[in-house]
Amino acid sequence: MATSNAVPQPLDDDSQSVTAPQPDAAPQPAPLRPLAEPERSPEVQAEVERIRSSEAYKDISRDSALFFWLSLQRDSRSNGYVFGANFADLRKACQFYRMQYVQRRGTLYKIPMPVTYVDVEQYGSPIDLLVAILESLGSPFAKIGLLRDMRSRTFGTLNSFGVKLLIIGYAECLSYEAYNELLRLTRQLKISVILAGSMELREILGNFVNRRSKRYGEIYNNFLDFHEYRAFEKSDIETLLESWENQVLSSWDQKLALKDIPDVPAFLYQRCEGHAETLYEILRKIAIFKLDNPSHQLSKADIENMVSRRTIPKRS
Repeated sequence: MATSNAVPQPLDDDSQSVTAPQPDAAPQPAPLRPLAEPERSPEVQAEVERIRSSEAYKDISRDSALFFWLSLQRDSRSNGYVFGANFADLRKACQFYRMQYVQRRGTLYKIPMPVTYVDVEQYGSPIDLLVAILESLGSPFAKIGLLRDMRSRTFGTLNSFGVKLLIIGYAECLSYEAYNELLRLTRQLKISVILAGSMELREILGNFVNRRSKRYGEIYNNFLDFHEYRAFEKSDIETLLESWENQVLSSWDQKLALKDIPDVPAFLYQRCEGHAETLYEILRKIAIFKLDNPSHQLSKADIENMVSRRTIPKRS
């Protein structure tokens, strides 16, 4: 039997090659929505984000007492300190007081600006303090130079702005050296300095007099006046509820009207213990619940369920 010795030849470029069929590409799954994320329309989600980032403030009797004390300290050129069980409430009140004396022209502050508020950083070194003061006054050179340069720039800026009252927030973070910067500042510029902080601030200043080192006595003797920013009273709860709804839910056709639901104002006061920022956290939860359940009629039982795994804050 004859055997062919022909060598297989490669196919010409023009010849047809057979390509093995390729399987269809697997369809890509749609992005999964997190299991804990409720189904919301884009409009509802946008409203949730707006409520989440909302801020509210209403001055009540405790704020009037604080403002009167701050003005008296300013006019009498007296130093002092103010403290509260909820510093978030106190901080917002101090900033509101400051804004009554601030005027802007575009992005610039108008002079004079008799009141300014400053948050100090953790550890509160002299440089941290001076940088915070300069930044609060809009200085573009706040972080430039050595300590003596910053001190000179800070004193000059405060003087040019006509500042009469300087409020220092988170004052419990101040170091001994930062306290001395404040003493130097208040003496040279004749500015009233008010330390603002939590209940811990009163303990810190009270302990200064009991220290063996006499150097803390000078600080203690320059901050003798004090004011306690107390929790709001039960009689204020309906005012705060109505004010929050008017500020945060102003675009809603139908408000929550929480103050009109039987026993709800008293229950909310009991759950927040007179702390406004704590109350506002609960109100944001209620508003979002209503967005997710628009046809549901809110009741006290709904609100009790929302806060059932939430502890009650300390009043003082």
